[in-house]
Amino acid sequence: MEENKKEQPKMQSWRDVRISSQMPLDAIVDFCNVLNQRLCSIEDLLKVKGEDGSEKSLTEIYQEDIKRQIEEGQKKPKGN
Repeated sequence: MEENKKEQPKMQSWRDVRISSQMPLDAIVDFCNVLNQRLCSIEDLLKVKGEDGSEKSLTEIYQEDIKRQIEEGQKKPKGN
């Protein structure tokens, strides 16, 4: 019975994924979520050496940047 089923090409890796206008929106969102999780993993693992010799992950650097931006935003005078 399975011999009669039409064979569909199987995805070999994420490299083979192509987004097209015929794809359902759910599939595109799922793909974006997978990419986001992979990017987050890379950011957690990638370490950058600072001027003082300490190593920080990209995630830590981004968190510090956001915290600094928030603090700078709170220091700005209101009404301008």
